[in-house]
Amino acid sequence: MPLYAWKCPKCGHRFEVLASIEKRDEAAVCEKCGEKAVRDYTGSCAFGAKGLGGCGGNCGCCSGCHH
Repeated sequence: MPLYAWKCPKCGHRFEVLASIEKRDEAAVCEKCGEKAVRDYTGSCAFGAKGLGGCGGNCGCCSGCHH
């Protein structure tokens, strides 16, 4: 399941929610103030990929890749 980043418009708190793709657009509630949060598209993404590096080994992003 993917991690989705959220941001609270009231207090600015950023957090992540692990959710299925079917539930990705369901509103999340801020853990700190209880306000309805909005998706934070500026956050990082988290996913798994095959290969030596997180990208699959083709970009040279880790010192262990020799592609």
